[in-house]
Amino acid sequence: MAKIQAISLATLFLYLTAISQLHFTTSKPTGFTLKLIPRDPSFVENITELERIEKLVEFTKARVHHFKSISTKNATMDPSNIRYHVSHDSSFYMVQAYLGAPPKEKMLLLDTGSSLTWTQCEPCTNCFPQQAPLFKPSDSSTYRNLPCEHPLCHRFYRCVNNQCVYDISYGGGISTTKGTVALERFTFPIGNHSVEPTDNVIFGCGHNNLNFRFGVNHYITGILGMNWSPTSLFGQVFHSVSGRFSYCLVYSSRPLTETSLLRFGNDIVVPGHNVQRTSFLPQPAIGLFHYYLNLRDISVGGQRLGFPPGTFSLRRDYTGGCFIDTGTVFSTIDQYAGNAYARVITAFANYFSRFRLERVHHGPSGLELCYRYNRSFQQYASMTFHFQGADFTVEPTFVYFFGYQERIFCVALVRGYATILGAWQQQNTRFVYDVLHALTFAPEDCSQDRE
Repeated sequence: MAKIQAISLATLFLYLTAISQLHFTTSKPTGFTLKLIPRDPSFVENITELERIEKLVEFTKARVHHFKSISTKNATMDPSNIRYHVSHDSSFYMVQAYLGAPPKEKMLLLDTGSSLTWTQCEPCTNCFPQQAPLFKPSDSSTYRNLPCEHPLCHRFYRCVNNQCVYDISYGGGISTTKGTVALERFTFPIGNHSVEPTDNVIFGCGHNNLNFRFGVNHYITGILGMNWSPTSLFGQVFHSVSGRFSYCLVYSSRPLTETSLLRFGNDIVVPGHNVQRTSFLPQPAIGLFHYYLNLRDISVGGQRLGFPPGTFSLRRDYTGGCFIDTGTVFSTIDQYAGNAYARVITAFANYFSRFRLERVHHGPSGLELCYRYNRSFQQYASMTFHFQGADFTVEPTFVYFFGYQERIFCVALVRGYATILGAWQQQNTRFVYDVLHALTFAPEDCSQDRE
């Protein structure tokens, strides 16, 4: 196999540091925190649990196709004390932000797999429904277009009619957003009354946004990009927060009023018990900007499957590999890596065969192994991802989807072109990204994540 060219962490650090100092200013240079608010993009009151889960599987599959479309050999790079509150709605998580002066409230989907942060703006040729009014640049005294000569415009976007513009596709081209790349003041609520204004944040003003379905309540207005890219929010604050952020995703069955926090820099609380740590892998030179991890094996019900070394490595066409991503709902297992997906599903089937459970073949489309739910049955298998130097064990609550109305349960894993640790399996775990070094994680009741 051809050797995958990679960017060293030291080189990436120097690049991010230089870029962040070109445009980003903040009143607190050491850290900050935002509220994470849960929102289910598929929630509709009059649909069944099965239909809801099928919609979440559709989101996951679209995500898989999006990553495959950008993971090709000839792919190009994707055109202090602060906290952010993070809300949940079953499986997707939002961050509340205020844009402009005077500030206008926006709800942005937390996405560690995306680069540019964007929201819908006037004028809008095509926009999905949202509760908040569209952002109107002309009403903000702090809005300005990103100059075409700016190094990030030159590197990641293009100049049309003297404007820096972006064109981003999701789901293999199913969903698209197009608009203007701009600089704006972002204000983030901290606590009950305090705020944290941050000037000159690079973001996308979306004027043409097609095929985004963020739920019947229409809270979400765009995406908060949090991957490695220098154009993401994290990339822009990288230097001031020492390349560190952390979150804990609230269990989706908790009341939707319960939120947690997206923490940066010195505001991060390092877990004290049952802590594990695994190193991030170097970034591929083509700039996919995912948080790649060295996955060595998988266990089902405490039994290792014994995958050969390199099974979950990035392939020479830049598909495959293993990375962590909050924007993917259900975890995916690479179907082309040593037949990994089939082997994992077979391991679950073999485990449950000893209990003579009734197999169900009319479960949610995309979840391929389902059984009749029996309240008296409690012997559910756990699942463990064996990373280099760390074992991430997913407790049964987050391994399966339980459809109590239809009386079924299903293994919540989806076929993929890569192995992705998704949001469903990340619930009730504290994750600390020290991206120049390692991912630290530990079990935690995320509903207790307070300021």
